[in-house]
Amino acid sequence: MDPCPVVYLRIILKPVSDIINENLRCLGKPLPPSTIPINSDDVSFSGEYSFSSDFITKALEGEKTSLEYDIVLDWHGADPKSVYYIDVESRSDFLAN
Repeated sequence: MDPCPVVYLRIILKPVSDIINENLRCLGKPLPPSTIPINSDDVSFSGEYSFSSDFITKALEGEKTSLEYDIVLDWHGADPKSVYYIDVESRSDFLAN
């Protein structure tokens, strides 16, 4: 038995294009909605969505280096004199970070 401390080390190197094509292949869930209708002052909205590798590849065509995805709150009834609390939470796996 070796009395020295043992360290397990694993290094993985891959081109980003391979990671997108292999690990982010998500066809089962839709994109997040581009518009969320707000019909009252007390709203809760949630769901599971995915950005497929096809979407990411298309969104990063050309010289783009970052991905942006806007979600519009369709909130026609908002009182412009009121102050609202908006809490947005997201959760993802480590590949999406």
